[in-house]
Amino acid sequence: MAAPAHAGRLEKGYEALRIYNYFKAKTLFEKSSKHHPAGAAHGLAIIYARTDNPFHHVGRAHAQSQLALWHFANTTPRERQRLQKLNTTDSSIRVLKNWIDTLGFRQAEKINSLDAWNNFLADYCDAHIIPRATAQRNALAFQQAEKENTWQAYKRFADTYSDAAETPIALARYDLLLYQAETASGKLLAFENFIANYPQSPYFADAENALYKLAVAGHTIDEYNTFIHKYPTNRNVPEAWKKIYTLYTADYSTASIAQFWIAFPDFPFRELVTEDLRLAMTTCYPIRKNNAWGFADSTGHELIAPQFAWVDEFSEGLAIASDSNHLGFISKTGKHIIPFEYDEAEKFQQGFAIVSRDSLYGMIDHTGKKIVPLQYEAIYEFSDARAVVVRQGKYGYIDLTGQELIPCQYEKAGDFKNGIAYIVVDGKYGFIDRAGNPVVKPEYDWVETFTNGSARTRKEGKYGLLRFDGRVLQNCEYDLIAEFHEDYALLVKDGKFGYIHRDGRIVVPVTYEYDKALLADARFQNGRAKVLLKGKCGLVDTTGKIVVPREFDDIRPFRGGLAAVKKNGKWGYIDEQLKLRIPYKYEEAFSFSEGLARVRIEEKYGFIDRSGKLIIRAIYEEAEDCNHGYIRFKENEHWGLLDAKGNQLLAPEFDVLEFIDNTRIRLERKEKFAYYHIIQCAFTWKEEDF
Repeated sequence: MAAPAHAGRLEKGYEALRIYNYFKAKTLFEKSSKHHPAGAAHGLAIIYARTDNPFHHVGRAHAQSQLALWHFANTTPRERQRLQKLNTTDSSIRVLKNWIDTLGFRQAEKINSLDAWNNFLADYCDAHIIPRATAQRNALAFQQAEKENTWQAYKRFADTYSDAAETPIALARYDLLLYQAETASGKLLAFENFIANYPQSPYFADAENALYKLAVAGHTIDEYNTFIHKYPTNRNVPEAWKKIYTLYTADYSTASIAQFWIAFPDFPFRELVTEDLRLAMTTCYPIRKNNAWGFADSTGHELIAPQFAWVDEFSEGLAIASDSNHLGFISKTGKHIIPFEYDEAEKFQQGFAIVSRDSLYGMIDHTGKKIVPLQYEAIYEFSDARAVVVRQGKYGYIDLTGQELIPCQYEKAGDFKNGIAYIVVDGKYGFIDRAGNPVVKPEYDWVETFTNGSARTRKEGKYGLLRFDGRVLQNCEYDLIAEFHEDYALLVKDGKFGYIHRDGRIVVPVTYEYDKALLADARFQNGRAKVLLKGKCGLVDTTGKIVVPREFDDIRPFRGGLAAVKKNGKWGYIDEQLKLRIPYKYEEAFSFSEGLARVRIEEKYGFIDRSGKLIIRAIYEEAEDCNHGYIRFKENEHWGLLDAKGNQLLAPEFDVLEFIDNTRIRLERKEKFAYYHIIQCAFTWKEEDF
């Protein structure tokens, strides 16, 4: 549609732009820049960004988009209203700028030299894609260091790119080359000499560990005892003592524990001898006193006196604790079961815990024994009895015994699920089975983990769908296939959308209008999903049949037999027979939860029942849906709690209010915390000055 006769230069410029009259549009925008700088800069940025005109220049487009953002932020409300009619908003300017930044990124990516990346980082310093550009620049520099593969190259890289993700790897390789050379023979004497000559090396601990492993290869009490007396300063002496104790008291009988005192009177960990082997099942909650951490039981009784710099929750009988410098594991008696020697540690799961030291990761069992040596740059959680590991930047897999079943050879790898995992080779995604055999050759730009027999794929910016055996269910020809929900997913192509089933069937034709904002929650819920046509929303079922006519401005899923719908700027509720049950009178309305629905009235939130009766007055700045009979609400940036009748159980005075279970709440206020029993309406434990 042509610009109205009374339109100014700016409007005429956008009309010229709409019909691709770039010469006229550019002239009009330049003449409008004094009185309408935001709109003019936005229009010029569009012209310079597009490739279908002689003015295309990414650098100028970037400069104009920056001007547009600055001027828009400082323009008057009246001018903003004018710009909004031209679809010039803060959001549209930022979207354009992000696109322009991406064009600049692609230019640097095409050249792919250190100079090109450094120039991009200098010129586009405020771009959203800076982290990615930095990462690619660093990766390219690291590749050059890898080609040289000397300690000098890695040291030079680390000094130049100290913040790079690859720097820890570079430093690790620098130290590793020296360590490997000095201990290449693998003999006990070589490790003794390394320990004596290089006490500051990050591999000092590894040398001590290697010496320890060689000295106690048979895992006998005599070997451990000899090791303790020959190498009294070795870091593994405490572990050796514990191994002796474990071996000697293998039956955990009173007689063997008493006899141990006679056989080894110099045992340094006397408390271990008197510790109960199994603590009765007790729920423990972290507590803090005078900046020290400990544990209390569910009644608030102190079980472990606060003494640690930090603690985590218990898992499989052990909890991570810190002594300010390192992490270890304690039992529910507060005893140090696994020494405080790790830089990082994760909770025990399936009998194992991932730990790290000096940026290298391994796995230990409940006794502290290293099932997987500290040799990987990363270890991920087990899935299908396999875990992804990373060594020297390459991905592979280990099993539950720590054996590396699939060598570290891939650029990236995903978790196994249903016996299949994705891998990346030469930048392309494919799939392998549990033995490492190829299932789908690497040819995709991206894939996801198989779920329920299928996985989304992407190639050249387009999405497709793949079956678990490699058969293509849908070619990569769609602009988007959203995440599946109830085995259906949103499907977008050429500005239209529909829905697809996991088996590849398009159950709702791609004929509806795609509006990203309005369709942000477009997914099947309870067998129905939102559709949009000519600006009106309705619902379809899994066959594509319209079950709620397209006559609403917006619609939310049915819950409890009612659905929130919007007409003429107001929300109400309809029933399954499409009859209006609650009139259009709310500024915003949400789906029912536990018989209540959250509604907004005059910028405040309240709750109604299924009849539309206002059960909880609309007086809250922020509130969440009813959950297990309780409602969290927020006032003046603080949380409080209501019951389902609107009775205030806790006043809005807490920075944190979170349920631990169905009866207990963790509260935090001014960096102090407490535990509250919601049934007893009483605190079970409070930090001092809470």
